[in-house]
Amino acid sequence: MSKRLLIAVDGSPAANAALLEAIEMARAGDSDLRLVHIIDETSVPWTDGGIERRARSLDALAAAGDKVLADGLAMIRAAGLGASCTRLRRDRTVDTVSALIASEAKSWGADMIVIGTLGRGPIRRVLRGSVDAAVMRNCAVPVLPVKPRVPRSGQLAANRRPLEMA
Repeated sequence: MSKRLLIAVDGSPAANAALLEAIEMARAGDSDLRLVHIIDETSVPWTDGGIERRARSLDALAAAGDKVLADGLAMIRAAGLGASCTRLRRDRTVDTVSALIASEAKSWGADMIVIGTLGRGPIRRVLRGSVDAAVMRNCAVPVLPVKPRVPRSGQLAANRRPLEMA
């Protein structure tokens, strides 16, 4: 039986780890993958620049979101898999980013949501919020939170180089 995995992506290391986990899950079984990226319009303030400046900011967010989705689809295709994707907008009429993710999971018929997490403790989660925790609390389907992969002792992260001694 096919499993439908919804992956929330934003280009962060945690979201990329979630995407890699979903790809591995899809390789192991017959799964449909769907990427979702949320543009949070509430994060763009109404400033002295007026409507035009805000519109340019929203266009830049949309372009960045399209790149995140394209990069995610490229990773999936490189693994020999296929996927669909969607970019959603959160405006003042929608409660939260987590509500949009849960709504997309329901409308697409997801069997599971795979989402990146920073693994914050309870105090930091209360102070800064946590989309992954809110999705887990408010979603009717299982949620798999994935932490960014940390190199083992003695290994270097892919984007780091050893210091060279002169």
